[in-house]
Amino acid sequence: MESHLNNPTGMFHTGPGSQFNYSTYIIESDGRLTRKSRRFTAEYLNWLQPRFVRPPGYGAAETRLIDSRAVVVIGPPGSGRRSAALLLLHGLERFSGPLKEFTPIGKDDIDQWDMKIEPGDRMLLDFTNFDEDGFAVVQDKLSSSHAAVIEKQAYMVAVLPYGMDAPFQAELIRLISRIERPSPMMVFRRHLRVDGIKPDDAATAEIEAELRSWEMRRVDRLAGLVRDARAGAPDQALGFWLAQAMAALTAGNSTVSNAVKSIRSGLLRALLLSAAMLHGAHADVVFHAAQRLLAGTDYPDTGTPALDESGLTEHFGELKIARLPDGAVRFDALGYDAAVRAYFWRDHLKMREALRDWVGDLIRLTGLTGGDRQRLVTRFAEQCLEVAQPGDLIWLVERWTSRGSPAWLLPYAAQALELGLRHERFGISFRRKALEWGKLPRLAPELGRVLVATCATVVSDTHPEQALTRLHHLARQSDDSIAAMARTSLSLLTQDVRLRKELFRRLSVGKLSAKEADFELFLVAAEPVVIVSVLADENGRAWVVECWRSMMTTKSPAYWRELVHHWLAASGTDLDGERLLDTLVLAATQAGRALGDLYGIALRWAYLRGPETARRHEIATRLWRKIDAAQGVDVVTG
Repeated sequence: MESHLNNPTGMFHTGPGSQFNYSTYIIESDGRLTRKSRRFTAEYLNWLQPRFVRPPGYGAAETRLIDSRAVVVIGPPGSGRRSAALLLLHGLERFSGPLKEFTPIGKDDIDQWDMKIEPGDRMLLDFTNFDEDGFAVVQDKLSSSHAAVIEKQAYMVAVLPYGMDAPFQAELIRLISRIERPSPMMVFRRHLRVDGIKPDDAATAEIEAELRSWEMRRVDRLAGLVRDARAGAPDQALGFWLAQAMAALTAGNSTVSNAVKSIRSGLLRALLLSAAMLHGAHADVVFHAAQRLLAGTDYPDTGTPALDESGLTEHFGELKIARLPDGAVRFDALGYDAAVRAYFWRDHLKMREALRDWVGDLIRLTGLTGGDRQRLVTRFAEQCLEVAQPGDLIWLVERWTSRGSPAWLLPYAAQALELGLRHERFGISFRRKALEWGKLPRLAPELGRVLVATCATVVSDTHPEQALTRLHHLARQSDDSIAAMARTSLSLLTQDVRLRKELFRRLSVGKLSAKEADFELFLVAAEPVVIVSVLADENGRAWVVECWRSMMTTKSPAYWRELVHHWLAASGTDLDGERLLDTLVLAATQAGRALGDLYGIALRWAYLRGPETARRHEIATRLWRKIDAAQGVDVVTG
């Protein structure tokens, strides 16, 4: 998953399929959504590194990367090629700049890729989802962009699709390194050691033959189940934990299928799935969830009088569900809850829409704790993505962020969206959807808040340029609160000078219909303390000049007067100060009659009452001389 960059302190296994974790979102006093987490990429790398087993071919790839500043990684699915690519770049951390991921959405992204390379970048390019037609474009771009990587002293690791029949270009062949699957048993034993479990040769030998064909994600799931088994029976030994984990992993699907077939009661089936989706929640809540599921699937009322019905404890006993002293429900068998969830989503295709609607309503059920709701969202996301139904998760986000939705729902919508954004296969679909939402002319404020939060804290982790694009669209929203939140997030994101330059590039070419919002954003983004680094770059200076010119042409001087004051106050006699003044004069010159407005603003500023009158007059005089020069007036400097 794109969420291979996971939070090690919050990881847990929810059964067959991808491994998921969730972040906690909170609502600030000003209405903003914020995520309580450190940077995701660094967390995952710190988690991954001690567990990583160097696969065959890793050393050759490392040498090629150091020698050529680029390597193209190929390998069979399940070989851990993406993790290998990440750690190849992570190993250069002390010698280079930030680690950035680029997962192209389409041909336009490929065409612009070399424009995004900055000195010292460590670039991970993930093309594993490209088909054969797209792969031809990838080859052309990788070959031509290698020179740009060398020129800017950057590093590049590209991960290509597996099994392409198209021949590789000569330039690309020189950069290719093939990695193979590491020993699954070595990976498993490494996981055990890192988790504080001493490997037992006798216990692990029994599964070695079976593990040989496993993909790395399946090995990872087994290690997670061993951890769960240890937590449930800490006094037992590895052999016991491993037996439970293997039973849960390999026998879960068939066991559940046979068990469900033997259950003829709709109520019992509803209780079974409700207990699986709300595993760990209170028994009363599980019962009410089952009732809602029956209603949502139009299950007929049995007509049995209430006094004649079996009690909840009896039902739980039939389903092998334990009710703990605190009222929480648990299945007796390790991993059984996950197997139940997987069974219903995999085998009952006609129910998927009803299950989606059920979860969408279930989040509001009284009696659920915050943790219950977070786990419900995570489990639903897991099933949707495992059966290739990302649209159901998108539907849920839209439902929970529709106009008028209560504020307490938004953190769960943000969590659902984050799980989609971080998914290895479907993350690209969720980023596309976020872009589509951001461009809506009248976006629901609730969805806008969720988008700002997830773009600023999730998309920005691995796709900062895409985060900037989406936040820019959100800053153009007609809802003032959403636009203001997006501007604030952009200010934080563009503390990175390369992203700051990209923002001014976008502002300089914005459509006329978006100019009003872009002017507001420019007033915030163009403070002199942050813009001097942009003006030091020739392209950056041209973009800022165009922004000023457009604003001076369109808006009255009163609109941009205060920003001019800030620029004048920051204009010392150094090179940065001269660039600030030169930029103002050049923009005003291109704007036509704005030179006179600029002159008048500087005149009134110079004679403001207060301290530093002499300094203000000196700065204004320097500006006036530049204005005279721009108008072809001889400048006397005596």
